[in-house]
Amino acid sequence: MAIKYSNEFKESIVSLSQTGRSANSLAKEYNVSVSTVTKWIKQADPNNTKVLSSIRSKLLQSKRECVRLACIRHAASVRPEPGSNSRLKVCSSCFVT
Repeated sequence: MAIKYSNEFKESIVSLSQTGRSANSLAKEYNVSVSTVTKWIKQADPNNTKVLSSIRSKLLQSKRECVRLACIRHAASVRPEPGSNSRLKVCSSCFVT
């Protein structure tokens, strides 16, 4: 079973690595695998293209969801033309203003 480390703990390990400590020495001192420490250091690197790609992907997904929700909200706000055969069936509790 994988151990769940707090963000504060991860950040402190990364901070110590930025002072010149090696991933190996940090892993030994804090009883964490070297690969885990190395992964945290890479994830904290702003120039890490893998992390940036993941962040961009999540941002794009969030933007798409916002557009989708805006379209749904707009469609729900449109009233039918007077005299048309369409009826307005809107549940007002579904919308947050």
